[in-house]
Amino acid sequence: EHNLTVAKESLQPGDLVFWSHKPNGRYMNITHVGIYAGDGMVVDASYSKGKVVYRPLFDNDKQVLYGRPQ
Repeated sequence: EHNLTVAKESLQPGDLVFWSHKPNGRYMNITHVGIYAGDGMVVDASYSKGKVVYRPLFDNDKQVLYGRPQ
């Protein structure tokens, strides 16, 4: 059996990071996804900047899921 979710502590480059604008931990409210780039950095589309950005993966309660594509 393949478990496609990973713990934040186990993130590897290429893993997916999912956010929810409602910080309630519910997967059904996912509104954004980014790609973990390694060394605490993520690549994602910034709505406010209107482009793809390379930025630190901040700790906040809006990150609800981490996944590893197979």
